Amino acid sequence: MILCHEHKFIFLKTRKTAGTSVECALSAFCGPEDVITPFRRAEDEAMRAGRGPQNWDVRAIPLYRRAGRRIGLFGGQANSGSFYNHIQAADARALIG
Repeated sequence: MILCHEHKFIFLKTRKTAGTSVECALSAFCGPEDVITPFRRAEDEAMRAGRGPQNWDVRAIPLYRRAGRRIGLFGGQANSGSFYNHIQAADARALIG
């Protein structure tokens, strides 16, 4: 998953649609404030054209920067308050606010 503030796009990866390849290419357009989730397999990280995983753990973002975000209000992996690989659109929206 990528949340790119500078270029104003959100990429949600779906299964079996070359999502990892697209995410690798899009990471080249991301800056230091953007969210990039880690891949499940370490060997996929080597394919990234740009930045690696960053800012995906919402709990690590200072409270003043995440004011208004609803965290931990939904099931699954998102209960941890973090963005994750293959996140559902509803869960991403709840974290983004």
